[in-house]
Amino acid sequence: MIKRILRAGVCSAALYGSQLMAFEGFDGGLRVGYQTHQIDEGAKALAYASSLRLHANYTRESFISSVTLYGVAGFEDNGFEGIPFLDENHRSFLTVSEAYLGWKTDIYTVKIGRQYVETPFADRDDIGMVPNSFEAVTASYRLSDMMQAEAGYLNRWSGVDAPTRRSFSKLVQNGGVGYIGLQYDDSSEHSWSGWYYRGNTIVNALYTEVTWQQTIQDAVYDLGLQAAYLDLKGSGISRVLGLSLSRSWSDTGIVSTLSFNRTFGVPADNLFGGGPYFTNVEHNTLTEAGTEGSVGVLSLGSSLELIGIKDASVILYLHRQLNKNVTGEYDVDFNYHISENINLHAVYSQVRWPSRFENFHILAEYNF
Repeated sequence: MIKRILRAGVCSAALYGSQLMAFEGFDGGLRVGYQTHQIDEGAKALAYASSLRLHANYTRESFISSVTLYGVAGFEDNGFEGIPFLDENHRSFLTVSEAYLGWKTDIYTVKIGRQYVETPFADRDDIGMVPNSFEAVTASYRLSDMMQAEAGYLNRWSGVDAPTRRSFSKLVQNGGVGYIGLQYDDSSEHSWSGWYYRGNTIVNALYTEVTWQQTIQDAVYDLGLQAAYLDLKGSGISRVLGLSLSRSWSDTGIVSTLSFNRTFGVPADNLFGGGPYFTNVEHNTLTEAGTEGSVGVLSLGSSLELIGIKDASVILYLHRQLNKNVTGEYDVDFNYHISENINLHAVYSQVRWPSRFENFHILAEYNF
């Protein structure tokens, strides 16, 4: 029954897409990407692509709807192993990543159809040409000014982390994945969230995260704690603990962060997105730490306004696999918000574990 409702929602939203553009807002964006990927001392593999995003939405009183179309064209070397730009066959493609109908009030929101989801174990992870998108039924309910409840059922997905980008594929073989979550944020110093996921043949997962923020003189301190329990059916049980401590100086724009994760049991899993773990970096995630893994990450970031470049920043990451006593990865992350509509993002990575490779990618985006 849920599958039939999802398909009906997707089809209805797509059929009325042209009407949506006529009645309400229309926007879009053009993203251009270039990437090189060199494994150990081998030849550099190349990828370049551009994606055109067209989005239309319609609202009338409490009724909401949205349609987003992506067209992606470019080139990837055969067998390219970097961040995927094209589809699973290294070809250009078209996809409808968003097509939903819904109902929204001041208290609750309900959506049915293809949509973007932002939860710890299912998210957009928009690092390539198209983000992750899900065929789903989702609902959120505002319990108070500081607390919100969420629930959803995810059936199919597509995107940068999914097996397919041209089409939508099943999250699990039999059925989908349901989730419920509760979030608290007082918009000042404290936040908390708790989530539960259940998939018939793949996972039962619990996740919680707590953050505190405190200002002392000219410095702001942030402390984060996280815990996860994943019953990866057929693989075993993984328990994860995490700690993150950062300090930022408001007068200089410098931020330093030290993060730590420890896995008890089988390797952790990011499930359906980039993953929530504090030590996940550009290529290495907690999954790569393996059984009984432990990872530490030190990062140092700064605004470039000190040298006269406004709205630009650079962050350096040092990722270390503590349980194997090896350096996993170095990253240099550069972001430049050139104007209200133009953004530039570039990352250079040297990965030393579990495999050795270098990756450089740059994305330029214009939104209209």
